[in-house]
Amino acid sequence: MLSSLKVGVAAALTADVGKVAFGPVDAPLGGPEALRTLMDAADRAAVVLPVFDGRRGHPALIDAVVARALLDAAHTLTPRDVLASFEIAEVEVVDPGVVSNINTAADLDRWRREFTEHE
Repeated sequence: MLSSLKVGVAAALTADVGKVAFGPVDAPLGGPEALRTLMDAADRAAVVLPVFDGRRGHPALIDAVVARALLDAAHTLTPRDVLASFEIAEVEVVDPGVVSNINTAADLDRWRREFTEHE
């Protein structure tokens, strides 16, 4: 997972970028309002994570310093290993999509049912 993340972070991290948001491809449903909530809390810590119903989710919002640490990290580490060495702020969001995890067609069907119940 870290090697894929490094590719994305390297592409996103330019001299004028101060923050980077990322999440795994199987957790794609955090919406724009959740990201705005994270951005509003961006100065609270080097890593800002959304929380829904007591569960940490995605996307993660990280400072450029953290992004560079991910790029420099040994391939034996996980992204979680690297993020754990920085201050982390958890921010409550109202979007259940931040804790979604879709790996199968059944997961997608379950998510569709649950999401339409929350609308």
